[in-house]
Amino acid sequence: MAALDRLPDDVADGPTNFAVGTKLLGENDCVRVWEISLAPGERHVFHCHRTSYFWVAHTSARVRVTYPDGAYHDHEHQAGEVTYLEIPPGETNVQDLANTGDTHLHITTVELLHNDRLFWRPLPPDH
Repeated sequence: MAALDRLPDDVADGPTNFAVGTKLLGENDCVRVWEISLAPGERHVFHCHRTSYFWVAHTSARVRVTYPDGAYHDHEHQAGEVTYLEIPPGETNVQDLANTGDTHLHITTVELLHNDRLFWRPLPPDH
């Protein structure tokens, strides 16, 4: 766990910062699509996820996700990996994201607006 006195100043803005990526690529009534592009050592500020979402890792990279209480998780993403995270209605997930590896991190994040469960359909095993 990180020391609370070492959290970045932007932690206070996290609950009201809904920019979950570094660049908004597009949106409609069903989805909002973000790019996250971080060089080694770069960090995306604290932000708030309000809806379920998934992300596609376009590059392999090591990342650290830190939460406002100082807790953190380290992850290693593989290129091509797709991860889904459900945010129940009325709940939020506030976090930052840091590239802790030595390769560029490139991710596409797709927020599922209205938490439409029918939108998510896994591919059959033979694909």
